[in-house]
Amino acid sequence: MQRLKAVLIVDDGAVTRWQKDALGRCRDLLDVVLVASCRNTAVKRRPLQHLLYYLLNFVSIRPGPNRRTPLDPGKAETIVFDSVYENAWQRLPDQVAHRIDAIRPDVVIKFGMNLLKDPHVLGCRLGVMSFHHGDPAKYRGRPAGFYEILNHEDSMGVIVQKLSNTLDGGAIYAAGHSKIVHHNYRKTLANAYRNSAPLLRKALLNARRGTVVPNPATGRNYRLPSNAMAAAFLLLLAKRKIARLLYGAFIEKRWNISVSKRQALSAELADGGRTETALVRESCPRIPGDYVFYADPFFSPDGETIFAEALSRKTGLGEIVSLAASSLATTGVLLKGQHHSYPQPVEDDGAWYLLPEVAAWSSPLLFALEDGRVVGETQIEGLEDVRLVDATHFCRDDLHYIFAGRSEAAFDNLNLYVGPSLRGPYLEHPMNPIVIDPSCARMAGAIMTIDGRLYRLGQDNSFGYGNGIWICEITALDAESYAEEKRLRVRMESGLSGPHTIDSRDGGLVFDFYEERFAPLAGYRRLLGLLANR
Repeated sequence: MQRLKAVLIVDDGAVTRWQKDALGRCRDLLDVVLVASCRNTAVKRRPLQHLLYYLLNFVSIRPGPNRRTPLDPGKAETIVFDSVYENAWQRLPDQVAHRIDAIRPDVVIKFGMNLLKDPHVLGCRLGVMSFHHGDPAKYRGRPAGFYEILNHEDSMGVIVQKLSNTLDGGAIYAAGHSKIVHHNYRKTLANAYRNSAPLLRKALLNARRGTVVPNPATGRNYRLPSNAMAAAFLLLLAKRKIARLLYGAFIEKRWNISVSKRQALSAELADGGRTETALVRESCPRIPGDYVFYADPFFSPDGETIFAEALSRKTGLGEIVSLAASSLATTGVLLKGQHHSYPQPVEDDGAWYLLPEVAAWSSPLLFALEDGRVVGETQIEGLEDVRLVDATHFCRDDLHYIFAGRSEAAFDNLNLYVGPSLRGPYLEHPMNPIVIDPSCARMAGAIMTIDGRLYRLGQDNSFGYGNGIWICEITALDAESYAEEKRLRVRMESGLSGPHTIDSRDGGLVFDFYEERFAPLAGYRRLLGLLANR
């Protein structure tokens, strides 16, 4: 792969930690030939009008991934310069612009300065790329994440755009949606900066292919909040934090599974104008007294058995149980002793396997099944050093794919791994993470094939865990590319929440759902589960 000749624009010879991470992910794509370091970038402050926001900024934005660190230019030429201010915009001095033009870089990456005037005059084939933390269709300007939390949005946009003289209005080469932690501004921003790092690589690959993400810059141009608005913001965070603590201490999700022969999703997906549907609870198993709930159901390859997670009342750990699909009677316990969940069955060369989630204590494991019993386990080659959440196998055109989240970012990042066989060895897909979006990133069931089209199921974790699913059509899937589009949102009937896992077989569905109930020992059981997984 031919490397791109690049120029970096930075402030005072430094970048933030997430920017340094973004560059590190592009080592095989970029040749940085020039670092242009601006030494007079300044932000005009109004300390009396925005004092409370500045304090919030100091404790929320400065720490962690946004902390600045010196940039090692390596063999690249370095130019130090003072920009020319035109109101809020900055312009490169002529000698710097001429030097960049003489180099003829493929791309300029702007990690410094504020608003750059006339970026189009620089002689670079792919333009000047810059990050914006906000969805320009709704949020332009600044500050990042503040108004999204205030307005109770389901996510925060992050984009890499080709700069123009329109504020946040350039062509977008890569976009993601970062999870908002609605009670914590600092964690919201840390998520956004963490999710920014992989987008630079995606933007460079897309720019080289000529792929642009459609997203009009029609959003409101926001400004720094007043002291009164910042005070209201802090009060809102406090209320949400208290509500979260009370919920964790006394409210419990009571999960169960349901089997339906009357409900299918093919008709809804065929109706291109329909974007939402609701599932109705039907036949449900009786949960034995040893267990708190059943969840994560999958049909066996022959459709006669259902595999599900059963949460042990005694240990707080998930066990994998089997149920008869016809009667929903529990027929056995397949895995216990450590936490197991999301037991996807896989058929390969006539043999059956279980691929459960074991991220709390191990890298992915494949368990062989014979006569309804586990008879052995195997580590998956190439994935020995990663903890994967809700790993989901799919085979197409003699390639084996594993869709999964990594444990540190599973709520809004989905990764893809590609290998020649079920056991591997697997390699990371070059577009990882293939999805950055809390409304659909985490896997919610096996890949579905309907009328020759592929569909991926993703949990909606925007506001809480497991309250609904987006079905996304996979429009590109191979060892080099991946693309999908949201098609159908799936909820439960009124009075119930979920689903967060769906499986289909021969026109029938099995899915999970939950009810929220008061439980004096809810906090104790949560603590027990956390301690057991340490």
